Formats: sequence, structure tokens, C-alpha cells
Amino acid sequence: MRFLRLSFFLLVFTSVVILFLGHKVAAQTPSGEQDTQIVNVNRNGTEHKAKVLKETLDPQGKPARTGSIIVKFRKNVSQPQEDKVNLDAGALKVEKLYLDKTRRVSVNPQNVSQ
Repeated sequence: MRFLRLSFFLLVFTSVVILFLGHKVAAQTPSGEQDTQIVNVNRNGTEHKAKVLKETLDPQGKPARTGSIIVKFRKNVSQPQEDKVNLDAGALKVEKLYLDKTRRVSVNPQNVSQ
């Protein structure tokens, strides 16, 4: 009886540990080298290289990611309709984001009108 209780306790404990430690949240990653740049950062008198997203100003004057937009499609839009819209917009790459029906669409920065 004691062995069964101990086994049950270890099973529950192991399951809880796996559940909490094994659960990882994946962050959105930049889509590639074309939308990043290497900059020099001076920290405490030492210069370091850092990779940052390229930015441009949006029509309201706020910084925005160069060459990509985030598009949220309505739930009733089919995949072929999404593909056609992205193609018509000149999409170079379409990435599925974690939110339902939300995509990051990469476009040629020279084709973006302000």
C-alpha cells in the first residue's frame, strides 16, 4: 500500500514538473536578414555589434518595421482569397502569426507608398 502511494505521488509530481517546466512560449522571430541590420552599440565605453530591425517612419511619423505589414483577415475569408490578396499586394513572403487569421506580409520597401 505504501509503495502504491509513493508511486502515485511520484507520478503526479513528475507530471506537474513536466507540465510547468516543459511548457515553453516561442517568441516571434524576425523573418530574415533582409529586415535586419547590424549596428554598433557603445556600452560603458565598449563597442558591441547588435542586430536590430530596420525601421522607417509610418504616415503618422511613428517608427515602423521596414518592408512588412501585419494583416488580420476576417474569419470568413478563405485561404485562396488570402493568397490572392497577398499576391495582388506584391507579397514577397507571408508568415503565419500566432493570432488566428493574422499574417506578417513582407513587401518590397520601395513599393510601399506613404
